[in-house]
Amino acid sequence: PFSLEFPRSAPYNSTAFQSKRSPHLHRRGPVESVVNILVFGHQTIGCTCVQVLLDVPHTVVGIVTEPEDPAAAGWFDSLESLAKARHLPLFTPEKVNSQEFLATVHSLQPDLILSCDYPQHLEPPLLTLAPRGAFNLYATLLPRYRGHTPHIWAVMHGETTTGVTLHDMSPGSDGDIIAQQTVPILWTDHSYDVYRKQAEAAAALLRRVLPELLESRAPRTPIGTDPTAPFGRLQIAACAIDWNRSGLELYHLIRAVSHPYPGASAGFRGRRCTIWSAEVRPAPLTGHVPAPGSLIKLVPFYLATGNGLVIPRQLQLEGEPELDAGAFIDRYHVTVGERFTAWPD
Repeated sequence: PFSLEFPRSAPYNSTAFQSKRSPHLHRRGPVESVVNILVFGHQTIGCTCVQVLLDVPHTVVGIVTEPEDPAAAGWFDSLESLAKARHLPLFTPEKVNSQEFLATVHSLQPDLILSCDYPQHLEPPLLTLAPRGAFNLYATLLPRYRGHTPHIWAVMHGETTTGVTLHDMSPGSDGDIIAQQTVPILWTDHSYDVYRKQAEAAAALLRRVLPELLESRAPRTPIGTDPTAPFGRLQIAACAIDWNRSGLELYHLIRAVSHPYPGASAGFRGRRCTIWSAEVRPAPLTGHVPAPGSLIKLVPFYLATGNGLVIPRQLQLEGEPELDAGAFIDRYHVTVGERFTAWPD
């Protein structure tokens, strides 16, 4: 099954880092005021948060991230590249909770652990190694949309607001919320647009609460409960278009899984067709409405749904270039009455 995790590349060789304090550590200010921070992070949100930490008089004793993957280039910032550029100790463990990596963390002597959108789960034996606590910056407004890629699920469900949450994940804590910052989801936003906004909000939130966090005087709010089960990883089956659903639901699906994600899939002439962007319109008030998936007008490109119309703007047949609707019609000689189906049919 499809997973949003990019393929692993060869891990960065960090075995040369053996000493308790490296001359390459980022340190500013008097030694007495320094707090040693170990960062677990990933991609753009990880990068924006590390940039905040590099502007305060404390020590980043290490960066723990996932190996850089070429498939993410151009879409997501690389925390691995940032760490190398700033000469920060870098670690890309395959299993972050292994005994081998626990020994590495112990040698770094972190005072505080900060996780910023890091994809692996950090277990108590690791978290207890930071006496000032362990905190997680989660890309949602907890407790809602817990789980994987919450920005995608929020867009898919038609939410108009999401955000970021900093919460306590120290062993024995109840996951109390330290701070939250909201992010608007505009009508035309795709999931990637929302993710970029969350990255900016994460940096702003961390910059705002970091002084209180480091001094152990940050306010806390109970995290509360959400009856919804945590969301799993996005699978390719969740990206399939069911033309019996409403046009509004399909519009949210299309913008939720558009680039750099798999795209919303339909069938056309027995081939997979990805709809990368679209608009939505109400169904006509009068007249016969054809079967869902039927093309009822070329300009605009109107497709019938279970309730309302979807107007594809960017489409792509598998193995072919992505085209705007007009170019798609011309290239494939599309005619009124043809039908888009489910994929696979």
